[in-house]
Amino acid sequence: MRILLASLLCCGCADFSVAPAGGRDAPGVHFFLPKPYVLFWWEREIMWKSGTPVHSLVPRCQVILLPDVSQRYAITQHAWCAKGDFSYQLKDGWRLEMINGTMDTSEFLRAVREPATAAVEGAFPRAGASADGAPALPPPILYELVWRDDARSYEFRRVALEGLAAVPPE
Repeated sequence: MRILLASLLCCGCADFSVAPAGGRDAPGVHFFLPKPYVLFWWEREIMWKSGTPVHSLVPRCQVILLPDVSQRYAITQHAWCAKGDFSYQLKDGWRLEMINGTMDTSEFLRAVREPATAAVEGAFPRAGASADGAPALPPPILYELVWRDDARSYEFRRVALEGLAAVPPE
């Protein structure tokens, strides 16, 4: 019995748990799950042909992660007979980046960005020219990446940029 009690006191128990937050006042460190979006925009490109500038628009895209405010989680730390030394790092104040280690999302971003870039190459019409002969820049377009029900791929759902809300301050 003494050996069991001594081993419990020496080893102790410390851990953490991650669970959906029951609201803004729930205990723990709060974070949101990321929601992937693809942002498309255009950049001006000037090429010179026989001393004359030729203006064109080049489509660009980038996968961005924004907070899914419907997916709030909290990390709570537990310690019994010991101290837990856990560190949590939030990027941009909402996305969990580290719990005693680092998360790498570059493979996911690359897997989504390459097909999206290939899908939009040459898909945009030329815009009207501006006063200096350069084409006008169309407004950027944001698409939400939505996982299809067949669980095999994403579909692109257009999002109104003015409809995006900032993460509510804590």
